[in-house]
Amino acid sequence: MNAKIDDCKKYWNELVEPDYQEFQANQGDVRKAFHCAISLFHMADWVYKEKGLNYWKSVGLHFTDRTGAAIAVHDHKSFANALATIDPNFELVRNIANSAKHFSLSKPGSHPSSPSHAANTYSSPAVFSPSVFSPAVFDTTAKVMLEGPGGRDLLFLNLAKSVHETFEKFCANHGVALKAD
Repeated sequence: MNAKIDDCKKYWNELVEPDYQEFQANQGDVRKAFHCAISLFHMADWVYKEKGLNYWKSVGLHFTDRTGAAIAVHDHKSFANALATIDPNFELVRNIANSAKHFSLSKPGSHPSSPSHAANTYSSPAVFSPSVFSPAVFDTTAKVMLEGPGGRDLLFLNLAKSVHETFEKFCANHGVALKAD
């Protein structure tokens, strides 16, 4: 582990990747899901600072606000909003991270599945016992879920994978190095 985490590459390799890998290995662990969500969400701050406001303005990065207006990135919060425009799952991961930190949110996001409370992210136990059924036939592992409207809950693993991939592509497109040397 690095003694000092002072750039995107180190943050990605020392925090995001370990949290992401640990969650993938323990997909029913809400604590690991919260850690994964928090490090993925805060990656936006690191990427924003790595390039600086002038760069993001120069590439015309923007987001669409609740009224439908296109707003140029002007700070780290608007940068996160722009990422949510690129990948709507980023909004969900951001709100999972914020609900884990603050217990509840007074202003949840605009996505219908956006959590308003930490308890909206939960672990769903395995339905079948692996000792009775073949794991090759039935899913026998617990999974972290995000409550969705009308009982259409979302698998946190899919949200995390989407945001992880979005960062890899976005950073590659903008010259932000992530991979360890």
